[in-house]
Amino acid sequence: MAILIKNGKVVLEDKVIHADILIQKNKIFRIAENIRPVKKCEIIDASRKYIFPGAIDPHTHHELNLGKGRMSSDTFESGTAAALAGGVTTIFDFAHQELPGETLLQAYKRSIAAAEKANNRIFFHGGIMNLTGDLEEQMNDAYRAGVKSFKVYTNSIKVNSEFLFRVIKKAGQLKAKVLIHCEDALIIEYLKKQLHLKNKRGCRYIPASRPDFLEYYSLISVAALAEHLGAEVYIVHLSSAISADFIKEARARGVKIKAETCPQYLLLTDEVYSKKDGFLYTCTPPFRKKKDTEKLWEMLKKEIIEFIATDHCPFLKSQKIEFSDSFVNYVYGLPGIQFSPLIMISEMRKRKFEFPLISRLLSVNASRYFGLYPEIGAIREGSKADLFIYNPAGKTVLSYRNWKINSDFNQFEGWSVSGNISTVIFDGCICKLNTNTSEKN
Repeated sequence: MAILIKNGKVVLEDKVIHADILIQKNKIFRIAENIRPVKKCEIIDASRKYIFPGAIDPHTHHELNLGKGRMSSDTFESGTAAALAGGVTTIFDFAHQELPGETLLQAYKRSIAAAEKANNRIFFHGGIMNLTGDLEEQMNDAYRAGVKSFKVYTNSIKVNSEFLFRVIKKAGQLKAKVLIHCEDALIIEYLKKQLHLKNKRGCRYIPASRPDFLEYYSLISVAALAEHLGAEVYIVHLSSAISADFIKEARARGVKIKAETCPQYLLLTDEVYSKKDGFLYTCTPPFRKKKDTEKLWEMLKKEIIEFIATDHCPFLKSQKIEFSDSFVNYVYGLPGIQFSPLIMISEMRKRKFEFPLISRLLSVNASRYFGLYPEIGAIREGSKADLFIYNPAGKTVLSYRNWKINSDFNQFEGWSVSGNISTVIFDGCICKLNTNTSEKN
C-alpha cells in the first residue's frame, strides 16, 4: 500500500521545505506540494509537524557478552524494536571476537546470524579483540565479506602500540574506517589498583580512576598514527573538553579524524556518582564536568563532532547490583536507543540548533560517512522510505516503564522533553509504536 504524508515540514540536510511525500514500493517516490493520493493509499496528516530521515545510531551493543552475569540485556529483537519506536531505523552493532580463537570473519558471520530477528536495518563493525600473526589477513577476509569498519579498544590491556599500528595501517590500505575507544588501559588499571588498595571503592572514585586526560593521551597516539598512515579514524563516545579541542586542531591540519558523542555525555555530569545508587548509571568513559558538557555542545553545533550515537548497552538493576561491591567490578553500560532522537531534538531546540543540522547529526552525517547515502539516511526521491515524524507540540515524560528496552531503569527517568515522535515509517511501512512515553499536553 502507498503512503502519502501531507502538509509536513520536510527536514532536508540543508533546509526545511513544506511538501508532501509519496511513498511507493518501500521508497520515496515523490516530494512535492499538493500531491494527489494514488489508489490504495494511506494518508498521514503531518500539519505543523517535522519529517526527518530515520535516525541512524552508529554505536550500539546488543547481546554483548562481557562474562558470566554480564550479558547486555537487550536482544537484537528487543533492542531494534525499541529503536524503531524512537525513530531509529538503522543501527550499527559490533561483531566482536567473543569466542576463543574466533576470527573476524567468524565473528561477523555469527553476529549476522544472531541478528536475524532484528526489526530495523543493522550493520556491523568488526570488533578486533586479539593481536594475532594473521591480523591483516583476517581484516582482509572480513572486509571482503562486507565489514567496512573495525573497532579497537585502547582501554583494553591487550591493545599495545603494535596492535594499534597494525590495525590502523591495514585499515588505511583497505580504505576502511577504524572506530576507537580512547582511554589508556595500563594507566587506568594502575589507578584502579591504587584506589582499591586505599579502600576507595565507591562509584564516586570512578572519575579519579579514568581522568579526562587519559582519553586525550590515547587520542594523541591515535591521531598521529592516522595522520602518518593515511587512515580514517572515528572516535567513539567523546566525553571531554580537552579531547574535543584536540580533535578540532587535528582536523584543521588535515587529519582524517571524526568523533561522535552521546546524550549522556552532553546532559549528565560526574555529580551522578554522588547518588546512593550511582553505580546504576555507570558507563565508560565516565561522565565529566559541566565545562566538558558545554564544550561538547559547542563542538556539536559547529559539527566538529558530527555524530550522535548512544553506545546503547543496557543491563538490569539486578545485574548492576550483583557487581556493585567495588567500581572495579561494576557492570558498565547504559540504555539509550529508544529515546535518543526525541531527547536530542528537544535539547538541541533549546540551544537554537537549526533543524537541518539536527537532521545531519542524527542521520545524514552517519549515512554519508559509512557509505549508505543516499539510499539510507536521506529524504530524496528514490531513497529508502525510512522516516520519523516529530510533533513539536506538548511534552513527553521519559520513563523506562513504558518503553521496549529490556532494562528496568533509565538515566533520564522523569525528564520532560518537548514534543513526541508521532509516526515512524521503516522500509515503506508504518510502524506500530506502542509509545514508549507518557505524553502531557
